[in-house]
Amino acid sequence: MVYGARRYERASAGVVTVLSLLAVGLVTMIISLTAQAAVGAARAQGAADAAALGAVLAGEDEAIALARVNGARLVAYETRGSCVEVLVAIGRSQARARAAASDADEGYAC
Repeated sequence: MVYGARRYERASAGVVTVLSLLAVGLVTMIISLTAQAAVGAARAQGAADAAALGAVLAGEDEAIALARVNGARLVAYETRGSCVEVLVAIGRSQARARAAASDADEGYAC
């Protein structure tokens, strides 16, 4: 074997190592962004559920207050009979929830 050929093979290990570290960093970043989006969606859904239940019990002002307590803002509020539907947003995540006042005669009204 020629001495010069071995020297090039040694340098390729460094290139492979750097490329492997870059790939691991990229995968870690993708997982982190996906996890952040999932957490944001879950937080928005919890805030929407609380706001909808509060709206059924006490009206739109309570829905706004409960959304704010959960770190969200009320984007839309709609009532249809005893049914209330709300849309809340936390950052870029939005969630919709619906709730109805419980009447023993009617069942679920929405």
